[in-house]
Amino acid sequence: MSLMNILEDFDWINTFTDEANRLLVGGKFPPINISVKNKNFLIRAELPGIKVKDLNVTIAERTVTIQGVRKIEASEGSEGVVSFHVERSDGFFNRTIALPRDVDTSKAESVLSNGILTITLHKKKIAETKQISVKEG
Repeated sequence: MSLMNILEDFDWINTFTDEANRLLVGGKFPPINISVKNKNFLIRAELPGIKVKDLNVTIAERTVTIQGVRKIEASEGSEGVVSFHVERSDGFFNRTIALPRDVDTSKAESVLSNGILTITLHKKKIAETKQISVKEG
């Protein structure tokens, strides 16, 4: 990995340490971890209890969007049940992550296993600078 690639990725990763930037990037649910491994970005999202049929992952060249519906078990919200403290909410969620550079969408993969969604994105090669000769016309 070249120094330029490392610096570009590092600059992008820094945006997640600032709370204001984090909110602009797409909210707090699902909580995510982002890492870089070789030529890939890895995004891991915690989605306990979410089923594949209730999940949608969309990848454009510079964004990843995780959308879905979280359904709380009927017994928790059924008649006769009184909740004293609620931190697990149900309903629609949407999280968009901006990427530092284009990815090859044809090579993108996502796997939901044991409540963890892992999205693997292959980085597109950064265009190299090339000097061309100028001809007299």
